[in-house]
Amino acid sequence: MKLLLVLLFLQVTPGESYREVTGYIGENATLLSGADPNRTLSTINWLIYTNNTLIATLIKGTIKVDWFDRYKGRLSLNNSSGDLTIRNLTSKDAMQYNVDLTDTERHNSAHKIDLKVKRK
Repeated sequence: MKLLLVLLFLQVTPGESYREVTGYIGENATLLSGADPNRTLSTINWLIYTNNTLIATLIKGTIKVDWFDRYKGRLSLNNSSGDLTIRNLTSKDAMQYNVDLTDTERHNSAHKIDLKVKRK
């Protein structure tokens, strides 16, 4: 029982939220970052996989969405909200996405989004 509690604690830590989003093959899906709209974001990191592979970032005012070939030409990052849009969804896009946010006052937050991709 103690091991189970430790594992659950490691999955979602304080200050993190978890959401599920459903998208459809060939359509677009927007993953909401969960950023506080009253704060200005200075750093946004969208990551996948357990090794935290970067797929989209905002660093020092520069957006980069070409970190990972599989998403080439399919990602848009909103620098105000931190939301990530994936265009032309495929079944391989179904997975957990993590976003780490830092605002100009150095407040940090992290959120997990589980994207489900279905056929219409």
